[in-house]
Amino acid sequence: MLRFLFIVALIQASSIEFQCPPTTRSIEYLLSKAYIPGASIVVLNRDEILYEKGFGYHSPSISESEERHPMSASSSIFVLASISKTFIAVAAMQMVELNLLNLDEDINKYLLPRISITHPFYPDDIITTRHLLTHTAGIGVNFEEELKFYLPGDDFTKTNLGDVLENYLSYNASWLPVRPGNHTTSYSNVGASLAAYIVERLANTSFEEYVQEKILRVLDIDRENGGYRLSNFQNKQQDLVGHYIYNASWLQTYQAMVPQLNVTRVNNDSNWLYVPFYSLSRYPAGYLRLSAHSLSLFFQSFMNKFPKLLNNVSSFEEIIRAEPQTSYMNMSSTKYGLLWYWKSIGGRYLIGHEGSVPGISTIMMSNEKRNLGIILLTNGDTVREDSQSDQVQTTIIDITNGLFDCFEKLPNTVGEELIKYYIAQSEAAMIFRAEAVMVFAHATALIFNGTAYTMNTIDQINVDNSDCHCVVICTFISSSGAYRCEILNREFMFSDQLATVISGLYGHDIAEHAHFYVDHKRVNRHSLLDEHQGKDVHVYYADHIHDPNRIGSFSVPVLEHHQVPRHHESGIIQ
Repeated sequence: MLRFLFIVALIQASSIEFQCPPTTRSIEYLLSKAYIPGASIVVLNRDEILYEKGFGYHSPSISESEERHPMSASSSIFVLASISKTFIAVAAMQMVELNLLNLDEDINKYLLPRISITHPFYPDDIITTRHLLTHTAGIGVNFEEELKFYLPGDDFTKTNLGDVLENYLSYNASWLPVRPGNHTTSYSNVGASLAAYIVERLANTSFEEYVQEKILRVLDIDRENGGYRLSNFQNKQQDLVGHYIYNASWLQTYQAMVPQLNVTRVNNDSNWLYVPFYSLSRYPAGYLRLSAHSLSLFFQSFMNKFPKLLNNVSSFEEIIRAEPQTSYMNMSSTKYGLLWYWKSIGGRYLIGHEGSVPGISTIMMSNEKRNLGIILLTNGDTVREDSQSDQVQTTIIDITNGLFDCFEKLPNTVGEELIKYYIAQSEAAMIFRAEAVMVFAHATALIFNGTAYTMNTIDQINVDNSDCHCVVICTFISSSGAYRCEILNREFMFSDQLATVISGLYGHDIAEHAHFYVDHKRVNRHSLLDEHQGKDVHVYYADHIHDPNRIGSFSVPVLEHHQVPRHHESGIIQ
């Protein structure tokens, strides 16, 4: 239904703050104020991508002569940072469904004889996989040892995940004075990675290979488009988003803390630091690399309860269920399910995950009903504790809130209500009818007034005539993969794909319960085009999902392909 937003978004507005629908100018203005070189954004629901776009560049502007790589939501590949943890939860539940893992048994059942892990302060208390996945195992942050995890390039492949974790947990300083499983949460990268190592042990393959085969491949994401190794992308190195940090005063600090990363100043006159590509020896908790588009395939699967990745709905419910819990020293209001977490942002209760590593900050959140999700991947830095880092975090949250505000309030109505809404919201000179362009993004071109436009040139369409508050009906031309659009001056009609239109306008659930009548006889909506062309169809519907009190009907003609409609007053919600 929302495909025409890409057209409306092209209309110029007086403000360059966040606009609805978002514009390139408004988003890039917000990014530049926070010294974020670029971002990839995807807005999606359970059925489709509503908005997808890259903003800015892979790198900051250093000199006027340099050529920078523009950001693309489909091809720019980011380190996901801690969003990577959500894949661990899915892998663990796959082990549960195979009866290889019990979340509530001692983890040493799965670790022995390779390694054995106990809490040094509470050696008689068992640690379970559930404790690891809910951050309630009592594992703390040993900052000195954490810095050793950072490695240049793909050097994590030269380490053994079990050895790395066993060494970290051998220090008392790596543990909190908290009993495992007492519902006290303390966020732990090591705990999450230990859960991944258990999957590795049970699957008898490396965790990176497991994710590649059992999650990414199932979602049709191949090795050249997703993975933990830089070498996966050796043919797409230009698509890798680099790591830059704004604030050169941190140079000596970074060089002292992580000398192995060879952090440098871009040049003597620049305030930017450059961090060469690197990895982490505890890679499962933070170093999966994907584009925003590829990540949306995983996130949309989550919004639909992982139909291809999990066999049982109960497994999904286990992932999102947050038991009563208290944050260690009240440091966080976040409530954890199995690595996925619930968090209040902008007055909404959201579920998903955020992430941050030097030079990259990410967020992937769905609303509580899981019918609208936002992915925002940026090359802004929030690892440091200074005001500029805070500004990056604030900007990411502001954009996320703006996207939720924008796409949650878009109307689900048709006819005059929809048109009046967009005229009021954007003062658009042209309104594209949702019925006919709901799958617009899948077209290879748009033919308007005899001229073909691609998605890259669509901003050249002339919308200067502010008096033209008109309706544009677009008919799909299957032979050319394009839409042919005509101004119909407030005519109201449906395209010849009426059954699909109903689903696009009201959602699949509502369409499933709608009743269709032709000549006073109820008919199957799928037979409309085959048997009832040229006749009027009367549609009766009830919105069981959004508003049980919303019951209505409308009447429209079933048109033959490319038939030009005569003036028809029905088709407006009664």
